[in-house]
Amino acid sequence: METAQKLDTKAIIAGWTHAMTDMYCKDLKAMTDEQFVCAQPGKARSASALTADALSMAIYATNLLTDPSTEFQMEADMNRLVGEMTTIEEAVRVVSETGAALSQAIGSASDEKLAEIMTPPWGGPSMPMFLFVNIAANHLWYHDGQINFIQAMNGDEAVHWMDQ
Repeated sequence: METAQKLDTKAIIAGWTHAMTDMYCKDLKAMTDEQFVCAQPGKARSASALTADALSMAIYATNLLTDPSTEFQMEADMNRLVGEMTTIEEAVRVVSETGAALSQAIGSASDEKLAEIMTPPWGGPSMPMFLFVNIAANHLWYHDGQINFIQAMNGDEAVHWMDQ
């Protein structure tokens, strides 16, 4: 039996964050500016609002890793981001920058920082910081699925994030 090697948690989560950011940007690039900002039927949100939601969590996770006194400003961040991202080009830039900042913050965080126990902004059970930053990366994936649904509703059935 071989001895298990130590996992490099920071590299794994930072790499996953980079991958989720890349997937999200590929899907955004397949939309038109109009599809991105267009209100959806019923109570569904626009792709720009979904993207702002995804990014607000990534921004909070990044800030927590660098300034523990950070408060979650979801509403303010989302409103600012929706105003900032009115085109696909702007959205891809902001998603790329936000994902890169989170990946960098994860890679720079100490092991002690990633092991700190925190309470997520939605309440619930406390968790180690490394789990929360992983949730933030996966929050991009969650909203990317909603972007894919908007694309499908507009007749686009391609899987853009798989494109090389």
